[in-house]
Amino acid sequence: MAGFLVPTQAILLPLYLLTIKLQIYDKIYGLILLYTAGTSLAFYLCMGYMKTLPRDVFESAIIDGCSIWGVFWKVILPLLTPIVTTIVIFNTFGIWNDFLYPYLFLSHRENQTLIIEVNRTRLQFNTEWGLALAITTLVLIPLFVFYIASQKYIVKGLASGAVKG
Repeated sequence: MAGFLVPTQAILLPLYLLTIKLQIYDKIYGLILLYTAGTSLAFYLCMGYMKTLPRDVFESAIIDGCSIWGVFWKVILPLLTPIVTTIVIFNTFGIWNDFLYPYLFLSHRENQTLIIEVNRTRLQFNTEWGLALAITTLVLIPLFVFYIASQKYIVKGLASGAVKG
């Protein structure tokens, strides 16, 4: 929990040195590894949500003859759908819109993200508005499609949390 008190900007230099030492600097999978390591909030969200689930459901599944893996796949995972959906949505929007990590950890232009390309449209003394708006539209289309596709899960997750009992 104390790790949440440390801002991301405070650990950028050690992360930068670590990526160079591990030879994952300027590689897409290195950036994916950094994002994966930063999902500790998802762990705490899942743990908090699992504490609200009734143990009777798990015990009855074991009594009915379900194995440990069967309890996980057939009982726990379907019950975790609202929180997993929430985590996926937050992480997708956060990672897609992130500027800092791709800017610092990806140096070659062919590896960089579209958000960096939006920033490149700003020149020293002017901005290429036509290019900036075109790239911004390209950046927003996948997020819009993702939102439309996941909208029913968002509503279902909100509705399941609002019903008591």
